[in-house]
Amino acid sequence: MGRIANGRRGWRSVALGGLLGLVLVAGGLLTGALAQAPATIKYGAPTSTPDITTVGVYFALENGYFKRDGLDVQVTRYPGSPTAVRALLSGEADVVETGGDTALLAMESGAKIDILLSPVARGTDVVVARAPIASIADLKGKSFAVSAPGSPGDVLGRLLLQKNGVDPGTVQFVGLGSPTDRIKALLAGKVDSTSATILVIEPVLDAIAKGEVKVLTNLGDYFPAIPLSYIVGQESVIKSRHDAMVRFVRGYIEGLRWAQANPDEAARIGAKYIRETPINVLTSGMREMSRLKVYGVDGGISDRGLQETQQQLKDLGRIKTVAKSTDIAALDVLQDALKLLGK
Repeated sequence: MGRIANGRRGWRSVALGGLLGLVLVAGGLLTGALAQAPATIKYGAPTSTPDITTVGVYFALENGYFKRDGLDVQVTRYPGSPTAVRALLSGEADVVETGGDTALLAMESGAKIDILLSPVARGTDVVVARAPIASIADLKGKSFAVSAPGSPGDVLGRLLLQKNGVDPGTVQFVGLGSPTDRIKALLAGKVDSTSATILVIEPVLDAIAKGEVKVLTNLGDYFPAIPLSYIVGQESVIKSRHDAMVRFVRGYIEGLRWAQANPDEAARIGAKYIRETPINVLTSGMREMSRLKVYGVDGGISDRGLQETQQQLKDLGRIKTVAKSTDIAALDVLQDALKLLGK
């Protein structure tokens, strides 16, 4: 009887041990599956259709940098920076790309957002106008196309007029969406002028060569401290998802570095999204972006840069105070991402 009892206890021990083993194995598999599940990041782009300055996210996507780091980055495109920021504040997006001035103006209005990086750290937009307009002063009484009210083109366009002695109230600002749409309106005679990065917009390049359109100035020359764009996120999201944000910034910067070093290959990726532009024109534009070194290959932001940007906007009367860089940017996220990249 003792042997039978011991035998039963032994059988029960084996059975329970086996069951426990199965549970542990199953638990391990489940934990592994959860660990491997990609973290979703909803990314908002500031143009309804991609252009050469807002295609940067695809360099990381197409090269698999986000996927390698366990991220599922989902891109939604919005018609202008203000709309993208609204999507961010409503929780529709986790991070968005927005104009360099738009982000700081939103913060001035109380938006609890932080800058993560600047993908295009230098201005690339030029102001173009139909003949016979030959100067900024000639824009008085004319129309000026922007993507949307409050967009970077709208804000900087008004500041440009002021700096040239033109009352912005004498110029009709018209919201027309993407750079391509604005250029189409310009060439069709529906508006007199606009600002855009025209590196790959072939029709306007042809019109300039024919003397039908003139480049009046480069916005980057007037506002050298203001980057073309920032990528921003809500403070609460950045803090609660610090690790995912570090991996996102790392992958994005890696994509920008790749584009800087490989403009021809970057053009081939861009061609998948900027479909109206011939590949030879896109290649020329990407080479120019690389030559100008406009990409934020080290994140595009620094304490000095953020202070200078704010000071310029303050001098222009757009913001009232210059905040500490740590109050407007998640510099710790950028530094952690650069460490992963080995600087």
